[in-house]
Amino acid sequence: MQTKPQGIHVTAIDSESIYRDSTDSLRRRLSPNDLMTPVTLPKVLLVDDDPTFGKIMTRVAAKSQVEVKYCQSYQEFCQMKEWNYDVAVVDYDLGPVNGFELTAYMEKLTENEIPVILVSQQTQTTANHWPAAIREFIHKSLGPYAVLDAVFEAHEVKRLYREIKHTIKKFH
Repeated sequence: MQTKPQGIHVTAIDSESIYRDSTDSLRRRLSPNDLMTPVTLPKVLLVDDDPTFGKIMTRVAAKSQVEVKYCQSYQEFCQMKEWNYDVAVVDYDLGPVNGFELTAYMEKLTENEIPVILVSQQTQTTANHWPAAIREFIHKSLGPYAVLDAVFEAHEVKRLYREIKHTIKKFH
């Protein structure tokens, strides 16, 4: 597997097992009962050209009362006018572009404010540079609850970071 910047969790599949990098615990198939309960619910942007995965993710998120804006193509993503999302879930292989390129473009539009969960049917990537916004890379076979759990985790980290930043400003 390739080297990766610190702070990015890579979830991959080999022929024998599902594993996560050595700094984290095992990411396994999750059920609704396993999900953490966030302090606030995130507003999610989902960009994936697989309509089945998009529908499943949207339904699973709705059961947890999470609002999802689903873009079924890169072209649909490019037509978006609104950017007030807490977390983005982006497919690695979107046809004309890959998830890294889309994330890099999104970083410029949002000043790196939206954490990204990259999902894929592939077991690994060939990219040497990961955009800073990518928080996790999850294989789709782990299921929608694993993706939703990663969304909740990224949203909570973002919320805590803003809270710490606000607290520091109060003391200066």
